[in-house]
Amino acid sequence: MSSDTLFWKIYAGLAGAVTTLVAQKAVSLLWRTVTGDDEPPVSEDLEVSTGKALSWMVASGIGVAASQLLVSRAIRRQQLNRSVSH
Repeated sequence: MSSDTLFWKIYAGLAGAVTTLVAQKAVSLLWRTVTGDDEPPVSEDLEVSTGKALSWMVASGIGVAASQLLVSRAIRRQQLNRSVSH
């Protein structure tokens, strides 16, 4: 594996981890703003309705997946631009 390939793999991994954390925080904030709840529901809590637990699962899943998609595409563009310029 070349050092350039290794760099992009490490860069993508770190960017993905940071993006996931930021996306989770953003979706939690959006959830609290929209629902007025203090915290997002805990799916394992049987006092939380199944509908609310599923809503949280879908919202958080879409938020994290969308952020991962956007970051991975941005990194790929950077990688291609860098390889073209060299």
